[in-house]
Amino acid sequence: MNNILQRLVTRISMAFVLLAALIAAAVWYYWSFGIVPLVSSSEQTKADLLVSHYTELLQDVAEAGIQEDIDSILSQMILLTDPKTNEPMIRSLSVDLFNGIRITKENSAAIDRSESFNVETAIFSRRSNTMLGTLRLVYNGEFFHQLLADARERMLVALGVLFVLSLVIQRFVSRLIAPLERLANNLREIDAQRMPTLVALDEKSSAEILQVWR
Repeated sequence: MNNILQRLVTRISMAFVLLAALIAAAVWYYWSFGIVPLVSSSEQTKADLLVSHYTELLQDVAEAGIQEDIDSILSQMILLTDPKTNEPMIRSLSVDLFNGIRITKENSAAIDRSESFNVETAIFSRRSNTMLGTLRLVYNGEFFHQLLADARERMLVALGVLFVLSLVIQRFVSRLIAPLERLANNLREIDAQRMPTLVALDEKSSAEILQVWR
């Protein structure tokens, strides 16, 4: 019986370990195919909206061909700062017009990470609707990096708590079964042949006693 109880504790422990592994796999799957693509899509949308706004400003000055005005708008863009991270929003940008004007600006203050979002859009004339050139922008992915790092840290903490909880539950189950193990050991040590013979009951005993005796 003692072996049976030990096997029971082992199976319960393995069940908790398997449950923790399944939850970890589910969290990894949701992280890889749910959270990361969602956050990446959100940051790409922010970059597209930013470029869309400044493209409208560039349309007039690009059509006029005034290089100083184009350079002024690009200088405003390169100095934009994310209020959440206090990091530059743009790593680099460039304007390439068909009239020969080419301006490129880079932000040396931006942290060089692998996460970045590239946007390229055409600049059209408001009056003739003809294409004047292109605007290229590299959006800083620092907020994306920090957001994923924070979410990754929270998930690791949750998995650690789950692992510790599984150990606590396994220990609790072991303590619950411990009295049964001691009982099994005591029963195994009892010699049935040496047990005293119980006296026989007479017919005057009550019905309840006779029922328990039998």
